[in-house]
Amino acid sequence: ATLTIVGVNDSNASSVGKLEVTIKDFNGKVLQRQSDQISLKQNDSKALYTLPLQELRQKYDTSTTYIQMDYVESTGKKITNAYFFTKPMYLKINKEKPTFQISKEND
Repeated sequence: ATLTIVGVNDSNASSVGKLEVTIKDFNGKVLQRQSDQISLKQNDSKALYTLPLQELRQKYDTSTTYIQMDYVESTGKKITNAYFFTKPMYLKINKEKPTFQISKEND
């Protein structure tokens, strides 16, 4: 199986920009990053990035990582999306214990 990022341009103008694909863990650590300049013709779609899932599973724990895609058009418009490699019930998200502080205010 392969993860494929497909760019879709459904406007009447071409789109030129930078695609950045980042694999991160839930602590925010960047594990892998790749960026490319891309262009999409008007009313067009094409595969922009592929990643074999078997290779990913060998390198990283897919229950603690995700992939983030950022596309910034030359106009400055930014589009961001994230994909998790496993179902939410199998994600190993760090559970922070909340801290509370009670203080008395002077009247």
